Amino acid sequence: MKTARYPISDAADHVAWLVENSSALLGAEPSEAQALALLAGYDIATGHSLLRGFQEWLVARDGGGYNIHWSGLAPTVATASRQSGPEVTVVMADQSGSAILDLVVTYLDEVDGPIGRRRLYARYEALYPPDPLSEDYALTRDTASSDSTPPDPRDHLRGVLSVQRQIFSHKITTDEALAFVLGYDLSCGRSLLREFPEWLVVKLGGGHGVPWMQLLPRLASGVGPGDLAPADTEDDPAGARSLEIVIEYLDDVADLAGRRCLYAAYERRLTADGLA
Repeated sequence: MKTARYPISDAADHVAWLVENSSALLGAEPSEAQALALLAGYDIATGHSLLRGFQEWLVARDGGGYNIHWSGLAPTVATASRQSGPEVTVVMADQSGSAILDLVVTYLDEVDGPIGRRRLYARYEALYPPDPLSEDYALTRDTASSDSTPPDPRDHLRGVLSVQRQIFSHKITTDEALAFVLGYDLSCGRSLLREFPEWLVVKLGGGHGVPWMQLLPRLASGVGPGDLAPADTEDDPAGARSLEIVIEYLDDVADLAGRRCLYAAYERRLTADGLA
């Protein structure tokens, strides 16, 4: 399954657009967990090229935390950024997600082009000189992935399911799964989930005109198309099931024959509901 992706050179503008529209896309101001999951989805879809160097940039900006993943550094640095400078802004708990997305836009603007990226690594190396016996850092830091063929999104999602505790430090929640899939889809030029709403309507037996981000939790939790999905429980969040459903959808529409079957099923659903 091939998916179109935004060129990485356009990522700053795209993420800036995402910041402006995140509330509309997610239905509310993004939480810290949603912002991190959305960025993880977008980054994984680009073969980790979107945030390549982001951890080093955070370390150079904050002056510490070189052994901490960017998802652990970004919330602290984002909050500190809004609480310093000429206009001090108090970051409330429900604004931390937007602060993180704003921080990524700043990062992408600063490292736009090879000169900006070289300056970043010079600042980082001034703090933490690389091991002279290791060539890995020098070989990989200035080069993008050599694999020009993007992997199948289903393989990416299966990989996330298998290491979800490593990515999110816990079982993925429904909100995190929705944000992750949204970020991945946006990176694919919104082509990944093109027929997903119709597929969900067929599976649920209703829900016409309802955004997929509302329908997916209902299918994952086994409720009807007009019911509210129950909240995640601490022991059994429904996020993993949501990702499994997305994989199932991608399997069903992987080829033209599968999409034609979906269109036919959706037409029958419209007729049954008196909408055709």
